[in-house]
Amino acid sequence: MMSGQEPLTISVVIPTYNMAHVIGDTIKSVLNQSYGNFEIIVQDNDSQDNTATVIRSFADPRIKYFKNSANLGYAKNLIAGWKNCTGDILYFLGADDVLSKNALKETSAAFMRDENIGAVTRSYFWFQGSTEHIRTPIRVTPILNEHQDETIDIHNIQKAMYVMHNEILGQLSGLAFRIQYLQESFFTRENNWIAHGYPFLHIFKKHPVVFLKNHQVAVRIGENTIRQKGNTFYLISPTKRWIEMLDEILYEDEFKELKTCFIKKIIASNYVGLVQIKSYAGMYFLLREIGYLLKYRISNILSVRFWFFSLGSIVVPGFLLGRMADYYKNRINSKIMKEIHFEYDLSSKQT
Repeated sequence: MMSGQEPLTISVVIPTYNMAHVIGDTIKSVLNQSYGNFEIIVQDNDSQDNTATVIRSFADPRIKYFKNSANLGYAKNLIAGWKNCTGDILYFLGADDVLSKNALKETSAAFMRDENIGAVTRSYFWFQGSTEHIRTPIRVTPILNEHQDETIDIHNIQKAMYVMHNEILGQLSGLAFRIQYLQESFFTRENNWIAHGYPFLHIFKKHPVVFLKNHQVAVRIGENTIRQKGNTFYLISPTKRWIEMLDEILYEDEFKELKTCFIKKIIASNYVGLVQIKSYAGMYFLLREIGYLLKYRISNILSVRFWFFSLGSIVVPGFLLGRMADYYKNRINSKIMKEIHFEYDLSSKQT
């Protein structure tokens, strides 16, 4: 544990585009944190709604609003947000998500363990609709160690895969970096939904990270562009894009075993993703993805689960498949899952 150090200033970067209807809750969840040494950077990617009006309704000097003159795309907007930070820690938060009340406090404490800690990661869960349903999750990412925060080195292959799965294939919100270790070259400028995974993998390659024991973020489903028909994110295969990221960053021989295990056990076993691809991209992209899953893990040909998702996604029309998946999550999975202990505060800080 570091001692005699000044409290870390956390720069909470909220990249946003046309999220005026939900971003107010997100900002309230930050303003009501138990940890007060932060700034909020709202990085507006040229929204066409009244986002600016919502932001300016908050009377707090810690909120800084930046609007791009044109839409830069997701990846470049992350870079813009990072460049506007003045704190010690970059903390990404989706514009439609809600932070637990102690999220920043627990993140700061994790970084204070050791100056070499490069990033802090976390578990999170998804909820549907309004914040009234926030404690009724429809999907939850597992916690690495429910008893304590855990420091992880990339050379611990099993735990490294766990962390990488959570970040490279996961969400933006709640991912934090020590700013002194970030470089612009760590970011990608390609417009893809895993742009936040690039700086994380670069940092993890050189520095240990801390995985927090508590759920930090409630992720709202239904607002992101991945779930919009005809978006351009699927022009490149998700499987291929993930593998290219690994090859670009973890190119040294010392990471060969980690990459091989991660590709076969995580990336090429992501059968559930086929449902989303069929629903929001179409048949061509689905068949292409099935081909890549077989290419990178030939043993899939013997997997009943692989064929269940592959054939099911081929046979069921896309519009119906999406509705079936949402019905399962909202009506069945939400009933099976236990209510989550998640303390948050959305009381008003507006004028």
